[in-house]
Amino acid sequence: MRVSEATINKLQLLLKKFFDANAKSDNIAYWLGYNYYNNIEKIYHEKWAHAFPSDKFADGLSNFMLKLDVRPVRIGLEDHVYDYKDLVEVFEDNKNLAEDLTNEIHDLIEIAEMNDDLEVKLYAEDLSLLVLDYFKQAEEWEHTAKTTTPADMNIHIKEYTNFID
Repeated sequence: MRVSEATINKLQLLLKKFFDANAKSDNIAYWLGYNYYNNIEKIYHEKWAHAFPSDKFADGLSNFMLKLDVRPVRIGLEDHVYDYKDLVEVFEDNKNLAEDLTNEIHDLIEIAEMNDDLEVKLYAEDLSLLVLDYFKQAEEWEHTAKTTTPADMNIHIKEYTNFID
């Protein structure tokens, strides 16, 4: 199947962004564990960080690209060595990550539509709905970090995890 070069480039960039989101999220999870937020770390790592390289995001996207006869390429990742000062800063950054992914997917929809790559546009629209759950979860965690104590958030993190499985 023929896919425009502009759409292919955006697909490759989005694939990189998904793997990069995993790397950044892993480092957030490590920060959480290092700072003894073990309950948050477990939920965050398993439900959030592990989603990005999985069939939900990166593996699903690469499989879709193969169906389109587009070779996925694993582009180099960024380093994520930032040391957060507190949970509020962690979850503000996490929400920014979700917002960036949302914007990247919306850009892919626009590029695919402009280039008549309809299968890609439809796939990206489905991805947009999936990432919306992650964005809402990021907002819930950010709100929780701002309105509860770190200890309460750590104890009750399951109660503050309502948008992702």
